[in-house]
Amino acid sequence: MIFALCGKIEYKGERYIVINTGAISFKVFATKTVLDSVTENEPQSKIFTYLHVRETAMELYGFCTK
Repeated sequence: MIFALCGKIEYKGERYIVINTGAISFKVFATKTVLDSVTENEPQSKIFTYLHVRETAMELYGFCTK
């Protein structure tokens, strides 16, 4: 389980962000509220996550709070 990610926002799309934690970049799906609260210019952002595991996919969902 991935509890949270800390790193720089590399990309912000309509439904997700890409956060670089150093050596790995993660695609994190998020609501418009979460997307509006983060910016690509900040040196470090923290996103709390939920890992949703299905037979056909593993997806991370991001939140501003626990």
